[in-house]
Amino acid sequence: MRKNFFLFMTVSIAVMCLLLSSCVTTGGTEQVELFNQETLIAITGSGPVQGGALGDGSLQNPAVYAWIKVPYAAPPVGELMFRAPQDPEIWTEPVDCSSYDITIDDYPAQWDWGLSYFSGENQPIGTLDCLYLNVWRPQTTDTDLPVQMDIHGGSTCNWAGLDSNEWQDYVNDANCIVVAPNYRLGPWGNFSHPALKTGDALDDSGNFAILDQIKVLEWIRDNIKAFGGDPGNVTISGQSSGGQQACMLLHSPLAKELFHKAIISSPSLTSDVAAATIEEGNAAADQILVNLFLYEDNDIDTAEAARGKVDSMSKEEIDSYFRNKFTNDPLLVFTAINKGTPHRPSKSDLYYWGFADGYVVNKSIDWDPSSGNFFPKPMIIGDVEADMYANYPAQTDSGGIEIYNYTYDILYGGEVIYDTYDEAIEALVPMDETTPGGWKNYSVEDFKAKYDIASDACLRSYDIIGVQNPARRAASAPELESKVFAYRQDWGSYADTIVDSGIPYEGFYQFTIGADHSSDLWAMLDWNDIKGPGWFETWTRAFLFVDKNYAGRKDLADKVAVYLGAFLHSTDGTIPKTDDMPVAWEPWTADKEQFLTWSATADKAFLEMNDRAFTGESLRIYLNERIETLPEATDQDKAALKEWVDRNIAASGL
Repeated sequence: MRKNFFLFMTVSIAVMCLLLSSCVTTGGTEQVELFNQETLIAITGSGPVQGGALGDGSLQNPAVYAWIKVPYAAPPVGELMFRAPQDPEIWTEPVDCSSYDITIDDYPAQWDWGLSYFSGENQPIGTLDCLYLNVWRPQTTDTDLPVQMDIHGGSTCNWAGLDSNEWQDYVNDANCIVVAPNYRLGPWGNFSHPALKTGDALDDSGNFAILDQIKVLEWIRDNIKAFGGDPGNVTISGQSSGGQQACMLLHSPLAKELFHKAIISSPSLTSDVAAATIEEGNAAADQILVNLFLYEDNDIDTAEAARGKVDSMSKEEIDSYFRNKFTNDPLLVFTAINKGTPHRPSKSDLYYWGFADGYVVNKSIDWDPSSGNFFPKPMIIGDVEADMYANYPAQTDSGGIEIYNYTYDILYGGEVIYDTYDEAIEALVPMDETTPGGWKNYSVEDFKAKYDIASDACLRSYDIIGVQNPARRAASAPELESKVFAYRQDWGSYADTIVDSGIPYEGFYQFTIGADHSSDLWAMLDWNDIKGPGWFETWTRAFLFVDKNYAGRKDLADKVAVYLGAFLHSTDGTIPKTDDMPVAWEPWTADKEQFLTWSATADKAFLEMNDRAFTGESLRIYLNERIETLPEATDQDKAALKEWVDRNIAASGL
């Protein structure tokens, strides 16, 4: 007993010394518990963590301070599965967070569908013990830096905050701190079933991924000053499903006081409602439960027998069964969600990306300041010109599916057969045959004109749903006057007037990876010189980045960083024009709907304001006018294309 007492006193004194050594005075009055500049030990509310000085200061390896894999919540296992995140256990010895050695074993539990930059196999990967975060900052002792909490993408069921995006260049360019967390993914992060209900509104929401993100925001509030950050200037950011999660946080009463601004990139909003109801979640989970029994190695071999088994179980038995299978048999879980064939949950209609439960997330994701569901914050919101996920119907129905297949074959190591886009069209697009869309193509130029119209029906609908409708509704809030900023990345597409951006085989990549989903990240975070995430290295750098276009894309990333840094440092959510900005980023307002487009020639960035915003109706009118001017189209072709355009815009909910 005495020995334990002396050990406790020794450790306590050591930690107290660390605390005292890290205190600095700002302005002569306020004490800030800044990390120790020699040991890089920072004191969090749960215990000390030791960071590392990473990078050598080169373009390829910028110098940063980083704290890697910091625990922010207890492992969500056992009784903590399907529950709101809890505080981690207190520790006294510094946790070593000094090296960036993250592997897929540190990813939240997920399905790898054979990606070379994961395991390369179709199998479950990752861990249930996943609630950790990284902290990145410049190698300075500056305090009160703006803080950005980034929510990684991946359809809410893949990737990892610990290993998704590269931040070394960004934190130096923007002079900020980035907190990049893991959060629970797939059915571990979004799952609601009546048998799991406890009567606690947090647990019963099913929104465990969102609750993890709120826990990170609370961690930032309580701890970020130790790393030199300002808890009064926190911006959330997210791309793709991370953007969708950020949209949900803007509609969460639990999160509204924990952050101050938002940067939302290509949010995956397939309709104006970005979350399911609890009733939809319960019904899906009930079918997943039936499927677990159906595909498990047991004597149940029909859906009727599996349903009978489920109906005979008590609430407690179902709760225990879910925990057992979700802990010990993730392969079966992925099989049940995908109805017999294990795959990403996002491929299944039994999986939802979160729930509008009315407590954690309000009942409607409506962006309406008058409804009480949306909590207005200054924001940047934008996307890319040619998002592949939105554009697939145009690629298939226009008769261009073989170009799509050909370009993807190239991306995965196939031979480049055609020297130009026009040659590929001539060889791969059937002429004078009825397309799946109902019209015919008669020449290379005719195909391109009709495909561009079909493509715009898809892509501009995506703009409206994911960017323009949220911007126009948010901008109607009086407190957001001149504080909503929209953008679109055009680099890699034919959307702008630039003739030569230095991209090889540029036309092909309008079908695949040019100004495609996620491509805005390299310009926003500047991955020109540093090694980026696996998907970026495999596709974007390998096929689009060449010496010829380095100067232009580097200039573009530098220019974009100026705007983002200004927004992060702004205390009122505006972006004042500076001499480093080629144009003023004008806000989206009720009187002037506009967005910043960014691209580059081979040598120089090209940024301008664009006022071509649409509603569903104005988009129909615009495209129908273009259809009427098609020189080679017959009246039957025009009618078929108009009908296709109307049907696809309507399918987007517009």
